Amino acid sequence: HVGAKKDLSSEPISSLIAATQAKVPHGRLIVRYSGTENVVRIFVEDQDDTVAQQVGSSLAQALQKELR
Repeated sequence: HVGAKKDLSSEPISSLIAATQAKVPHGRLIVRYSGTENVVRIFVEDQDDTVAQQVGSSLAQALQKELR
C-alpha cells in the first residue's frame, strides 16, 4: 500500500526501479499502480524464482518508504 501515487518516472523512484531491473538482466520487471486502490504492483520474472522473490521484496520495501 502507498500513501500517494507519485510519478514512477521521477527521481528517486525511477533510479530504484532501474537498479532493480539491472538485478534481473534475463528476466523482466513491471511496476505499476492499481487502477482502483492505493497500491503499487510489482511483477518480477527471472529464471531463478528465489532471485525474483528477493528482488521484488527489496523493491517493495524501498518503494513503500518513497511513496508514504
